[in-house]
Amino acid sequence: MHHIGVVGFRNIPPLCKSKYMASSIENTFIEIRTHLQKGKKAVFCGCPCQVDGLRKFLRKEYEHLLTIDLICHGQGSPLVFAECIKEIGTQLDSEVLAYEFRTKRRMIEEEYMSKVSTANGIYYIVSDPYQQLFLKQDILRPSCGDNCKYRDIRRPADLTIADCKGLAEIFPDLKGCKRNYSTIVCNTRKGEMATANLSKTMYLRTYHLDDVIKYNPLFAHQTWSSQNRDTFFRDFLASPLETIRKNTRPLQIKRNSLRTIIKSYLPFWMLRLLCKR
Repeated sequence: MHHIGVVGFRNIPPLCKSKYMASSIENTFIEIRTHLQKGKKAVFCGCPCQVDGLRKFLRKEYEHLLTIDLICHGQGSPLVFAECIKEIGTQLDSEVLAYEFRTKRRMIEEEYMSKVSTANGIYYIVSDPYQQLFLKQDILRPSCGDNCKYRDIRRPADLTIADCKGLAEIFPDLKGCKRNYSTIVCNTRKGEMATANLSKTMYLRTYHLDDVIKYNPLFAHQTWSSQNRDTFFRDFLASPLETIRKNTRPLQIKRNSLRTIIKSYLPFWMLRLLCKR
């Protein structure tokens, strides 16, 4: 998986999908520096460690650079991911042509759902093998567990983005709403200025940082390290697919109910009215 840069709003869609694996920076930092030295604006989004790496690489502040990090669960193994894709193809009896970590399809009500495209069709899968191993911490880098120094309210980026956990508890009037909401934390004055005009195009509400930490504790607290990691990788290196099958459940393919199909065709303003009832 590669970090990529785009120019212009029309080219942003490829950047908007969830990716639960480390991206290879390659020449991205050099490209950003060249862009900034020409006096052009740039936005960099990545994990906190990547943002900190960019700042150290640049060695100076640039007025036209906006940085965004995210509340990071940790980085999974690319090697395990590649083998999990093979296992998904085996269970579906068809080669995987494309994969999305977390689909944004409105017809699907599950919070975590991967979209898999094969020659036989498109499948929506609840908790596929990679997701299961990722959430159990079995395949995370050692530096992403107890040793990560970036789980702190002092963030390296101007903005931090994440899922809005605890939505119904923070905003009771939105209880039952199936729309996905996001959290934006302003860490710097530059971040505050960047979000000042968002209310013109987005539905915004403010809430306290303590609630961000309460419902999304990885913002400021260490993730736990898996006690099974060393055993898993020892077995995996000897027999990849067998180890994946031993440590995961079979695929659960999601079917659309009539209710979710109808909701997928409703405009956003009507969904908001339904959420308030």
